[in-house]
Order: sequence, then C-alpha cells, then structure tokens
Amino acid sequence: MLIAEKKLFLWAISCFLLFPLTAVPQQHPDAETILMEQATNAFYIASQNADSAMQLANEAYEQGKKRKSKKLVANASNTIGWVYLHKGRLDSAAAMLERSKELFSSLQSHEDVIKVNINLAEVHNRQHQYVAAIERLLEADSMSNQIKHIPLQTDVKRLMGIVYRQTGDNEKAVYYFRQALDGFEWQKDYLRYNSTLIGMSILYRTMKLYDSSFAVLQKGLQIAEQHGQEPYPIAMLHENLAETYFETKQYEDALKHFFTAYHIFTEINHPSDIAYESSCIGKTYTELKQYPQAEPYLLQSYHMNDSLRFTSHKLDAARNLAEMYRKWGHWEKAYDFLQVSNRLKDSLDIAAQIEKTTEIKEKYETEKKEAQIQLLRARNQQTIWWFLAAVLAVIMAGLLFWLRSYKRRIREERILNYFATSLYNQNTVDDVFWDIAKNCVSKLGFEDCVVYGYDSNRKMLVQKAAYGPKNPSKHIISNLIEIPLGKGIVGAVAASLQPEIVNDTSKDPRYIVDDASRRSEITIPILLDGKLLGIIDSEHSRKGFYTQRHVNLLQKIADTCSKKITKYFVEESLRRQIATDLHDDMGSTLSSINIISKLAAEKEVPGEYLVRQMHRINDNTRKMMDSLGDMVWAINPVNDNTDSLIAKMKEWAGEICEYAEVVFRFEVNADILNIPMNAAKRKNIFLIFKEAVNNALKYSGCTRIMAGIRKTGTGQLLLFVQDNGKGFDEAVVKKGNGLNNMKERALMTGGNISVESSPGGGTTIALTFVAEETPVPIFGGSPYIK
Repeated sequence: MLIAEKKLFLWAISCFLLFPLTAVPQQHPDAETILMEQATNAFYIASQNADSAMQLANEAYEQGKKRKSKKLVANASNTIGWVYLHKGRLDSAAAMLERSKELFSSLQSHEDVIKVNINLAEVHNRQHQYVAAIERLLEADSMSNQIKHIPLQTDVKRLMGIVYRQTGDNEKAVYYFRQALDGFEWQKDYLRYNSTLIGMSILYRTMKLYDSSFAVLQKGLQIAEQHGQEPYPIAMLHENLAETYFETKQYEDALKHFFTAYHIFTEINHPSDIAYESSCIGKTYTELKQYPQAEPYLLQSYHMNDSLRFTSHKLDAARNLAEMYRKWGHWEKAYDFLQVSNRLKDSLDIAAQIEKTTEIKEKYETEKKEAQIQLLRARNQQTIWWFLAAVLAVIMAGLLFWLRSYKRRIREERILNYFATSLYNQNTVDDVFWDIAKNCVSKLGFEDCVVYGYDSNRKMLVQKAAYGPKNPSKHIISNLIEIPLGKGIVGAVAASLQPEIVNDTSKDPRYIVDDASRRSEITIPILLDGKLLGIIDSEHSRKGFYTQRHVNLLQKIADTCSKKITKYFVEESLRRQIATDLHDDMGSTLSSINIISKLAAEKEVPGEYLVRQMHRINDNTRKMMDSLGDMVWAINPVNDNTDSLIAKMKEWAGEICEYAEVVFRFEVNADILNIPMNAAKRKNIFLIFKEAVNNALKYSGCTRIMAGIRKTGTGQLLLFVQDNGKGFDEAVVKKGNGLNNMKERALMTGGNISVESSPGGGTTIALTFVAEETPVPIFGGSPYIK
C-alpha cells in the first residue's frame, strides 16, 4: 500500500476494531478470560503504541503456554505477529501469524483462521510476495463464503484490490475494489468505503486516469460530509486530491488541498501527518518556484521528522531541501543538506543491518525456548546445556558467515555504484577504459589488469589502459603490445565473445606472457549489441584465484562501460547535428538580416524601401526564433515520445491555419499514445509535417486541412496530411525542392513517403515509419584511436 492508504488503514483499525478475534464470555471473568481480553486489546493498540502492545501480548503468550491453552496462545501469537508488522519486522510477523493460524485450525475456529489469513496477506503484500498474499486471500475468500460472513468477504475483496494493484493487474484491481465498495455500502460502513475509494484513486493515478481519480475522491468528500465522519479521513481525502492535482501539475489546486489537510492534522494534533503535509506543501511551492514560501515548510518537516525519529522521512525532507536550495541558487545550503542526506542514508543502512541481526537473534531465542521445553521432558539439565551450546555455536558461525557475505556484497555494490557514477565524469572512450583499470579493478584486490580496445579494421586488440606493474605512472603503459583476433586467451575470448577463467595458465598453450608469467587469468569481453568493443583481462600469481563471482562482477562493469560508450557516441553525434543545424538555419538567417539591414541603412531616402526591408528583417527574425524553438524541442529528452510530437504538431498547425483562415483537424487513436521516439526521428517527422502543411497553405488554395497519425496493419505508424485544394500534376512537383526535402527526411527516419494528387482533387501526403527505436552509435573504423 502507498503512504496515504497505509495511514488511513491503520487509523481505521484503531477506531473500528477491524480484526476482532474469538469472542469470550463477559460473565464472571476468570484469569484466562482476562488474558484473552488483554491479548485482544493489545492487537488494537499496535498501530499507536507497538512497544506496549508487544509487552501485553508476550505476557498473554507466556501465560497461555503455562496453562496449555491453545486458544490463548493462538490469540496472543496473532497479536504478536500484528505488532511485528507495525514495527516493520515482516519475517517475524509472518512466523507468528503462521503459528496462530495452525493453532486456530486445530481448534476448528474458522472465523479466526480467516482473520489471520487476512493479516498474513497484509504481511506478504508488504514483503512484495504477491503470489503468497493472493493465495492467503483466496483461502480466506473461500472460507468466508462458506460461513456467509459478509464483513470478512468485503474486507478480503478490498485487500485483493490492493494486491492486484501492486502487481500491475489494474483490471482485476478495479473489479475487486468495486466489489468491496458494494459490500461496505451494504454494511453502511462508510469509513472503510472511503478508505477503498482512496485505494481506487491511487490505482487511477498509476493508470494516469486522473479524471477518474478526481471523481472518486470528490464522491468520498460528499459521503464524509453526509455522514459526519471524523476529521482524519476527511484530511486523507484532501491529501489524495492534492496529490492528484500535483501529478497533473495543477500546483495551485494541489496547494489548496494540501493546506486543508495540514490544518486538519494540526487541529487534531497528528505530528507525523503534519510533517508529511509540510513536506508536500514545500515540494509544491518548489514546483511553483516560490522558494521563500517553500523553505519554512520543508524545514518544519525536517525538524518534526527528526524529533519523531523518523529517519527515512527525515532523509526525504533533507533531499527535498537540497533540491529546493539548488533551484533557488543557494548552493552552500544545497550542499549542506545533500551531505546530511548522505549521512542519513548511511545511518539507515547501518540500522537495517542491526535490525536484521536483532531479528536473527530473536529467532534464535524463540527457537531456543521451544527447544528447552521439549528437552526438559526427555533429557537431564546437563544434556540440555550441551545441546544449546552446540546450537548457539552453529547459529553464531552462520551469523558470522552471513555477515561476512553481506559485507562482501556491500563492498561490491559500492564498487559498482562508484564505477557507474564515476563514468559520467569521463569524456572519451580512453578515459572510460582507464577508469576501469585504475579506479575500479584496483578496488577488487587484483594484482594487475589490462583493458584492450578492439580495432575492427585491423582485427587487432590494442592495450589501452592498465593497472599494476604495466602502469608505472599516470596513463602510461609499459611494453605496449597488440594481440590479433583469435590469438592467445585474450584473442580467443574476443573471437568467442564469451568470458573465460583459466585456473592454471601453465597448462593452457594459448597463454601469452606479457610483463611477467602468472598462474591464473580471467578475461571478460566488453560488448555492445553483440559486437566487440574491448576486453578486460586480469592475471594473478595464485593458481585458481578467480571465481564465478569475479566473472559476474566484471560482466556488470563491462555492461556499464558499454552503456557509457554508447552514451558518448550518441552525445557526440547529437552535438554535431546541433552544430550543423545552428550553422545552416541560424547562420543563413542572420546573414540575410545583416545584408538587409546594411542595404536599408545605406539608402538615402528611406520611404517604402526601408519599411519593406524592416518587414524582411522581421520575417527572418521570426523564422530564426521558430527554428530555434523547434531545435530546443527536438533535443529535449522529455519530449522523446509520440505524445509530445502530436502536441507540437497540433499547436503549430492550429496557429498557422487559424491565421490563414483554414479549418484544421487532427485525428489520433489512443493506441499510438506514449510510444517512445528518439530525438532525431521526432525532429525529421515534425519537419516533414511542417513542410506538408506549409505547401498546402501556400499553393493549394484549400479551405480545409485534415491530418493525423494511426497504426497500420503491420504495426507501423502512418502520418497523413490531406487538403481539399486544387491539386497538381505530380510530374511538375517532383522537380521542386520541397518534396525532395521531405523524401530525404523520410529516408533518415527509415520510413517511406508517398504523394497522391490530381488537378481539382486535392493532395494527400502520407509517411509510414516505425516509432520505437533505440539509438545505436555507428562506429567508423576504430573508435579507440585518437
């Protein structure tokens, strides 16, 4: 569940006793009855005071074992599991709830088994174990249908909607949410009805159905007013309305609803919710570029989360402050909060390790206590202690092994993260190779490393970077060698494109001695789309030093390297294209303006001549501004999709057709929205569309232009521009530059363009092309030689 839904769900538990367990008689309560009530009451305070709830539940659990009361142990186990859920200890929660279910099943208490199954589904959902969650819910649904328990059936449907939403099965999620709404309405349980509406609004937001999200939330507010609901659920509805407005970039409306929620939480004194709303208000002001207004709310969120000891929320607040100060231009404060966020992240990592260790210890303690009970009946005290000592030794050994493995994984992840980050500071392919050798492989404890680049023209592997004895200083490689494709271990891996470990080089005839003979070797290819870019090669003096773990790690480094090289060549190509466009479009236009202005200035009698020249300057300036705007639009990666292209076409053509008093319509189907499209293709398609519309307005004498994009039967996209003008003879038009330009651009997109026209019959220009495409750099010769 998302944050908003979690908060309202936990609040509903505390107010409405969502999961009451087996009822106990109220007349003449004995000690066991009192303990049952104690365990049940502990369940309901878990969301408000987890530590107190745990103490009460543990007391009931221990008394239940002494009294050999399955019902009391089952009830207490359910509560302990629920408390673990609220403390974030999900593995422990699942273990205790499973014990509770087993005991209730042996007692044939079907209603309680259903409720524990719902609790287990909640745990599995938070563990992202969605298959297990759905299995629990299906079992609960079947049992609740058998006993015809409508409230339980309804709550199962609500949780099914949440789980299916989490797995991305939106159709099933909507189905179960609607069933839950019908059930809660029939029960007149409007609090959980509104809680389900909030769940549906979150689903609609993930589906980008923002109008539907607004509709269900407005309905929720009406129901809350009609039934006089308490302030908290009303505040939650306003919070979700605000978040929907925020996602649709309606920041003023978002701010209004965030403030409504903020004031309600302030009145009822809910510090954690106040801190969250403060953060939302600050983020919204930041988006509105109202940084002085954003600052106090973000600082309030930061300090409140600090006092509440919500480290993860404090981390979010620090990141938001760093981003706000960066946009505001307060670089020193931005840097300070960035440092704070880094420290908080490190502390969260340490806290997670401590919590995991504590959980292992507690599992051990629980198992030890159960083992003691069994062993006391069968063995004497001395045998028990020997057994416990052995168990403890095994657990400690396992714990030490796990900690060692965990530290090793953390170290390797830090190396990969460092490498991925450091690559963005490298400007050439050689810089990337040197970063692999000196700053990444060196951290793995290898004795040496050589990175080869592949010269495809000569089919030769050339040493480009080194670490160890072959690198005496800086970026110098001693005894530089080249290896032909297929020769030696390095050449063999380059030919096969498969990584290889040689445990004993003395037994491998392919081994080539470089600076010194070593006993083991690992060789990893660097690939891009199945083509060789280079080789990472390392040798070690110890036989059998390298393992599969080294292969996996170096392959990840090689993959990151190839992505960086791809990015380098794409950026280089894009820079060349921008330079060409600036030279061709801006240069020629500025030259025209310069010549026209000089002629106008040298004219002795200005008159109409000067006016004409000023108009020409104005036209050229406008064209240059339009060209610059198109260029900025084309290179902005935010626009790399069909949605942006269609919006640009509609905006440009709508304005020019309105000025020319020509009716313009644009048709588009929903199945072509939000398809990825790279910048170069997007730009060329827009310019083809622009040329086609301009030609229709200039030469056809039309009164109506229809355009659109749709999918063809083969899965391609079809762009068409159709006018009702006078048409033309195609043989004559083929001699013009306009059609030739469109055909050249069509070839650049990998598409085909066609023109259909006849005198008096109008003109249709159609372009077919494939939208989805990943830019791949084209290497000419060897890209590794400067």
